[in-house]
Amino acid sequence: MLSLSITTSYAIKAMSCLESGDCVPRHISDIARCAGVPRP
Repeated sequence: MLSLSITTSYAIKAMSCLESGDCVPRHISDIARCAGVPRP
């Protein structure tokens, strides 16, 4: 089994969100919201 860090999993979610076209990226916060990345 491949073990990924939480940061890596968020990056993968963000990239898949951008690829799918579900996200209209204007700012990084838009991408984070679309990918479900929690705020610090």
